[in-house]
Amino acid sequence: MIADDFSQVFRQEHRIIRDTLLDLAQAFEERDRERIRTLLTGVSRFTGPHFRYEEESMYPALTGIFGEEYIQKLLRDHDRAIEVAEELVQLS
Repeated sequence: MIADDFSQVFRQEHRIIRDTLLDLAQAFEERDRERIRTLLTGVSRFTGPHFRYEEESMYPALTGIFGEEYIQKLLRDHDRAIEVAEELVQLS
């Protein structure tokens, strides 16, 4: 039961992040600076704890399953996402 609850929460967090990023793309297309800033702030507040949990709790546990190389790729993906978010802040 706990694993199912965790899985649902985790999927929901990914959906929220995905939907916010799609909204962000639309805001950039519309050149809506205020909405861009609001969405970027929301993404930052939400992904920070989410990324931290994945990196500190999940990834070490998954290393034995997926291997160190893949886990390092996931960490680089997070680093790149943070870099892109910083670039978007500058563009806004």
